[in-house]
Amino acid sequence: MGTVPGFAPVTEHEKTRAALRAVVPRLVRLLRGVPDPNASRGVPLWTVGDVGAHLAAVYLAYCSVVTAEESVEHSVEWDSVLPQRDATFTERIAAMNAKSIELLGGDVHIRAGDVIAERGEMFLRATEGLDPDTPVPAPWYGQGRRSRWRR
Repeated sequence: MGTVPGFAPVTEHEKTRAALRAVVPRLVRLLRGVPDPNASRGVPLWTVGDVGAHLAAVYLAYCSVVTAEESVEHSVEWDSVLPQRDATFTERIAAMNAKSIELLGGDVHIRAGDVIAERGEMFLRATEGLDPDTPVPAPWYGQGRRSRWRR
């Protein structure tokens, strides 16, 4: 696989971080402004609050693999939580999401905005200065799998 002409990994990495820094406050405002987190909207079978909880879970999962700041209560050995190798990607993501939501607490769908505000900032702090080619664990993609910040 070749490289994209004119693609500067460090520059793109910085642009992505800047976009994330800008979008997190918007997402937080949206989630905090939801009058009824149990409203049935968006993804079938999920409430608006469930979508917010999923987004909060993603931040917990990524923070747990890139930062030592993670508290013991939110420390996860993902390989022990996730289904075995023959599980589908969907099954692995569902297990990661369920464990993250469990760790965040049953009311996370109500306070997803606050969790995302905290975790989004934690993620940005933890990855500040991280080389875009740094491999990081991404066990929800499969046992022993790693991802790079650069995409």
